[in-house]
This record gives sequence, C-alpha cells and structure tokens, in this order.
Amino acid sequence: MSNLKEPNGLSLNQIPKMLGEIGGFVTAILAYLLAIVGYAPSPFSAYSSTISILTILVTLVVLWLWRWAKITKKKSTEIAALEEKREASLTDTLLGPFRSSHSWLFSMSLPRRRFEIICLSSLTLLTVSITGLKIPLVIEEISGLHCLNKISNAPRIIIANFSASNPSPFDNNLAIAMEMQVKDQLQICRYNRPVEFPDEAKKIGDQSQAMLVIWGNTSEEVVKVYWKAVNWEMLDERTEISLGQGQDEDDIALFIQMIGTEILFNQDQVAEAQKNIGAAVEAAEAVEADESRALARTNPKLLASGYFLQGLLFDPNQLTKALQAADTPKAIRAYSQAIELDPDLDTAHQNRSLLYWMKQHDPEKAKNDCEALISKHSETYYIDACLICGQIYLEQKNYGQAIAKFEIALQDASVDEAHPDYPYLVHYLGQAYLLHGEALLAEQTYQRLHTLNPEDAEVFINDLTEIQNAPELPPDTQAIIKRIIAQIQHLPAH
Repeated sequence: MSNLKEPNGLSLNQIPKMLGEIGGFVTAILAYLLAIVGYAPSPFSAYSSTISILTILVTLVVLWLWRWAKITKKKSTEIAALEEKREASLTDTLLGPFRSSHSWLFSMSLPRRRFEIICLSSLTLLTVSITGLKIPLVIEEISGLHCLNKISNAPRIIIANFSASNPSPFDNNLAIAMEMQVKDQLQICRYNRPVEFPDEAKKIGDQSQAMLVIWGNTSEEVVKVYWKAVNWEMLDERTEISLGQGQDEDDIALFIQMIGTEILFNQDQVAEAQKNIGAAVEAAEAVEADESRALARTNPKLLASGYFLQGLLFDPNQLTKALQAADTPKAIRAYSQAIELDPDLDTAHQNRSLLYWMKQHDPEKAKNDCEALISKHSETYYIDACLICGQIYLEQKNYGQAIAKFEIALQDASVDEAHPDYPYLVHYLGQAYLLHGEALLAEQTYQRLHTLNPEDAEVFINDLTEIQNAPELPPDTQAIIKRIIAQIQHLPAH
C-alpha cells in the first residue's frame, strides 16, 4: 500500500497526516482572526481584549511546540542517537535546522524548514505588536475602568454600572452626555461593575485617583443616583437623588450642570459656579414652561435641588471664603423656589431661617421656617430648629416659649452629653430661666454640664457676666450667677 502513489507523487497513507496539518494551520489562522477582531463569548464580552491576548498567546505557544517538533525531526533514529552523543552548542541547536550543511540530518526539506521558521517568527512579531496595542485595554478590563476621553492631569469622574450585568441606558446616556459637555475639562470614566455602598465608592475613587464616583440603580419608574466626593467636600452635602425614568435627557442635563457647579466651587471659581447653576435652572424652567415638551419636564425634586444649590452659592453663611460673592436676597429667593418645588427639603428651610434671622433681621419669618421643622419633627434639623427658635424667642424676651423650645430639644432621644449642641442648649435654657426670674432652676440647669471646652466656657461666662451686671437684677440672683460662673470655671475640659 505504501508504494501506491497519487498522480502528484503523494502516497495515500500521507493524506491523513497532510489533512491533519492543514487542519492545524486553519485552526491557528481562525484563532488569530478571532483574537484580532476581539471576539469573546457573551458571558465574557466585558473581557474581549483579555481573551484576545490569551488566545493569540496560547495559539502561538501551541504552534511553536507543534511545528518546532516537526522542523527539528531527524531522518532516522540512528542519526538522532549520533547527534545526542555529539555535544552541540545552543546556537547549533537553534540554527542547525536552517543551515545548508545540516540539511541531510532532518526529515523536512530545508526550504520548508526555512519557510516555517519565517512564518513562526512573523507570527511572534505580530503577537508582540497586538499584545502591546491591547495591554491598555486589558488593564481597563481587569480594573473595570474605561475612560471615554483621555486627558492627562484632568480631574476624573467615575460612573459605575447602574445594573448588575451590563450598563443601563441611563448610565450610558449620563456618561456620554457628561463627556460631551465637559470636553477637555474633566476625564469621564466608566466602571463596568455596580457599586452598592459609599465606602466601596470611596475605595474605587481612591484607587483610580477620581474626585467623584457616581453610581445608582434603576426601576421601571425611577432612577436612584448616588455620588461620593473623594477627598474634597461638596457644597451640597446630600449624596442621593431620584430622577424620572424615561425622561432622562433634561434630568441628565441639569444633574451634569449641578456636578459641574460643585467642581467649579471646589476650584474656588465661585462666580463661574453661580453662572453655571443659574443657566442650568433657567434652562430647566424653560422646559417646564414649554407645553410642547410636557412629557419631558424635569423632575421637580431635581429642580428643587438645583435651586437649593443656587441658594448655597449666594448664602453668606456658606461662602465663608468668598463673602464678596454672597447675595442674601438671591439666596433666600433660591431657597424659596426650592421649598416650593419640594416642601420636604428641610435643609432649605433651615438655611432660609438663618438668613431671615441673622442677615435680614426678620425673626417672624425665621420662626415660620424653624417652627415648620419642629412641627414635622425633622429627622435631621429638629434640634437645630429648636435651638434657632429658642434663641429668637430669647431675643424677643418671650422667655416661656424659649424655655419650652430648649427643654423639648434636651428631652429628645438623640440628645445626650456627647451631642455637639448639648452645651449650648443647656446654656441658653439656663439664660432663659435667669431672665424669666427662675434663678434656682437656672442653677440646676447648669449642673447638667459635666465637661466643657475652654472656648465655650469663655462664651458662657461672658453671657452670664452681662446678665449679672444688669442694674435691675436682684442681689440673690446675682449671687446665684456668681456660683454658676464658678461652677463653669471648674468644669474639666473635653
């Protein structure tokens, strides 16, 4: 059978061997093509470049092992045995199969051996080139981070997936819109995994040197958006907002403007930040007024947040480093618009109350805001509202109401000696009792203090000394105040 030949001189028993080699080459070519185009099965589609690199590296190694064994195969076992006895250098071992002087040793013809080594070397160079090009993509896939715009030394914002498996339409649209708007000012990056907790977001931000991480989740009706500033304080301390599902375009535009405003403020560009948020809320209001776009109107709570941010940017109580940019009437107007859109925005009530009281000297309007917070027992601002209202009543000499406000604050379950407002609640309550003619109750009140900061002690003593020096004060009350001052002076610091 071995003597039977095909017309071209190929023996029949060599056909399976030849077909096997052709199949091996075809498989290798297909593997390379799939790797070059970046194909990956659907469960691993997020790692297409990594799989591509692994595919071509494995294919190259297999090709080298397979073809090198063929290239270096000796004609007979006797020749192979003789070669083993003869000491050969590494150069002879590697280059011997391709030298004319050694051609008689090998089964494969010299031209074919040279052709195959040229092919293997070319594939090796191709693999090195492809690997070099795809290494940055592999790093992105493994880290989960992909930046849409490559800008060196620009502040980085990371947007995580809003769904567990793939990016949602919302976070995709948010990333694209943000990248288009910020252009060369910020670097917008996608994180191809979901984030669940602020600590996790902080860790990702620290590792990726980002200034802000945005994440969230979506349902059929609403999109919950969260954000975490990394190593800087945002002007608006809230870290969560709800956006309308299916009405993304205008919500996203306003949200991006709000983030941009925060960043401008962080960079001490207060005037630019004021202009930015002003333009943003005006654009949102224009959408609200456009009846033809009724279905695309901005989420009211989001617009309220925009006005609240505008209020912060004009509020003299917030702009401690840029008081020249403050404008109390504008701040109050912005807070009022925020409250109209979202009556549950307690921070706006609190800030407006302080402006009415401290800047516009309008205690009645100030009391309206803080009384509203007290009546609804605001989770965040109940104690602050009691403190503000109590001080206003104290100034108005309505000592009975002042005592009531300070007492209900001190009776709240959240207030103990570790509470930051505890010393001042005790101090103002003691003052109210003194001015109301109840000096013994005042003395008992100050006995609630067991430790005190030296700075606070100085303030309290100055206030009590002023009351003590009042000409109409009875001598017994003066004596009680003297004992209270002595008690405060001997309190240990904390």
